Amino acid sequence: MTHTIATHFDPGLVLLSVGVAIVAAYAALDLVQRSGPYKGARWRAWIAAAGFTMGLGIWSMHFIGMLSLRMGMPVSYNGPLLILSLLAAMLGAGGALAVVARRQVTTRGLLSAAGFMGLAIAVMHYLGMASIEMEARIQWNLALIALSLAIGLGASLFALWLVMRIRSSDSQLGVGRRLLAAGVLGIGTAGLHYTGMAAATFEPSMSSMVAHGSLGSGSLVVLLGFGVAVTLAVLIGGSAVDQRRAALAMDLALVSRLARDLGHNADARRRTCEAIRELARADLVALIETGPDRQLSVTAADGAETGLGPALVDRPEVRAAAGEVSRVFVPDLGRGEILGAPGGSALFETVSLDGRPVGVVAVLWGRRQRRLPDRTESLLGMLTAEAAVAIDREDLLARLDFMARRDELTGLVNRRVLREELDREVAIAGEARPLSIAMVDIDDFKGYNDNHGHQAGDRLLRAAAAGWEDAVREGDTIARYGGDEFLIILPDCTPGLALQIAERLRLAVPAGATCSAGLASWKAGQSASLLIGAADECLYRAKQGGRDRVCAGPAAPAVGG
Repeated sequence: MTHTIATHFDPGLVLLSVGVAIVAAYAALDLVQRSGPYKGARWRAWIAAAGFTMGLGIWSMHFIGMLSLRMGMPVSYNGPLLILSLLAAMLGAGGALAVVARRQVTTRGLLSAAGFMGLAIAVMHYLGMASIEMEARIQWNLALIALSLAIGLGASLFALWLVMRIRSSDSQLGVGRRLLAAGVLGIGTAGLHYTGMAAATFEPSMSSMVAHGSLGSGSLVVLLGFGVAVTLAVLIGGSAVDQRRAALAMDLALVSRLARDLGHNADARRRTCEAIRELARADLVALIETGPDRQLSVTAADGAETGLGPALVDRPEVRAAAGEVSRVFVPDLGRGEILGAPGGSALFETVSLDGRPVGVVAVLWGRRQRRLPDRTESLLGMLTAEAAVAIDREDLLARLDFMARRDELTGLVNRRVLREELDREVAIAGEARPLSIAMVDIDDFKGYNDNHGHQAGDRLLRAAAAGWEDAVREGDTIARYGGDEFLIILPDCTPGLALQIAERLRLAVPAGATCSAGLASWKAGQSASLLIGAADECLYRAKQGGRDRVCAGPAAPAVGG
């Protein structure tokens, strides 16, 4: 049976792809409407700009959707096929709009334009799929391919019919109808894309080759950012006198920035505060979270640092938003001096994940705000939802990194990290930088487990690890080597000093238990494995000598209790 690769989509990028398609279609329809008073070359220029904008938006939607696909392997894209897919989208959109933007359009012309546009979108999609280069091959479901073509054709037909009706009746393509047409086309294009994606199954294929010079996901994110930026420029240029459209353009810029940030995933908390402060034109934005001790504290901020004290964290609105999903706008902070002066306004918004509060965003203005603008209120909700997902993803990655590098029971670094650190120290060791290691073992740990139980044994290991961490120097590395054995790297440490540290380790064992230790000092030409073997041999001699002692070197006497 052929093995298929499990895939899934990033919901945030899926929604973003649909939003980009809708906004680009809206901008294109705005340009079509502005072409009305013109004829000849100027009319063709407006239509070309509309086709360029719509095609670029559809293309950006497709490849943002491609970036949302998670399949657990590196993916790159064939540059020439990317360009061909972009040209297909632009030519299809421009040709269709050139037909339906005329004063008189026949049914045959409408059907031809819709067919041409739907086919062009499909060509763009499947050229984009063909541009994928990976160690897998694609198997297609023909029924779903046919369904994707039908969706693209139907969406194109409805949107172009709506444009034709408005144009032929000499009425203005109002905001509501323009949004409807843009929404139908954007959602329909996304329907074609994701149905087409559902038609594809991926099977591992080691024979698949990645061509030299292909574009990686990072380069594609840059191109998509450029595409969104171009769409934004068209929208601003076409609606410079319309304040509402200018606000929409600013929102698109913010969305494009968030899309670029999704490719970096660095310091989500700080990026959230910066984006919200810019959106709200606030003096201070702070993210407040509940710590392990159940106390609220500021974990990130952007703006005036004078407002980050207890006067902010202890406010009842903060505590209310931290315990229950809510939004509280305080138009007048009264006599409290949060920003260094009395007065001002504040908004406290719950950051929630899966319906549970995970933090509070505090937005503060030094000057009083009579009311919160509708645009700020709606987009703030979107940004806090995005922030919750981004922060959760960042925390998950941090936990995974901790789990990959730390021993789950003791919290010490694990054996893999230990070997990496020891290899580095061996590489730089020498006469001017002596290196020693200690292998430490709990005496008769099996007997302790048999007498007290495994949970008590685990508690003993944790307590011993905590005591040993306090006994070593700053810069020493202590790790759980396996079972009840621990290994300590002592850089820049002579044999005599190593013996003193090992004695501190022996005495730091919790009451009721003892330990033995073997010491080894690095010799020229000695590998990390040989050094560990020498320490292990000394540990064995310490055990044989009666336990609860330290043995250093082949001829050194054992020291202990």
